[in-house]
Amino acid sequence: MDVNLGVFDLVKLGIKFIAFRVQQYYLTTYEHEIVDTLCGRVKGAKRKTIYDKFYYAFEGIPFAKPPIGELRFRAPQ
Repeated sequence: MDVNLGVFDLVKLGIKFIAFRVQQYYLTTYEHEIVDTLCGRVKGAKRKTIYDKFYYAFEGIPFAKPPIGELRFRAPQ
């Protein structure tokens, strides 16, 4: 895949990326919640939306084996 971007487009893309990272920094809280489930404990991070609402994000929870190799195009396991 070959993508040709001009210097101006690269600068715009860089500015958007930096603005996104700054926004994420300001919305970050350093509070965590640990929830006990039937399969063990899960750690979640308290996040803030751009509308000043809070929620807990539980990321990186595996739901099934990755669909690679023999599992490709088969039902999840």
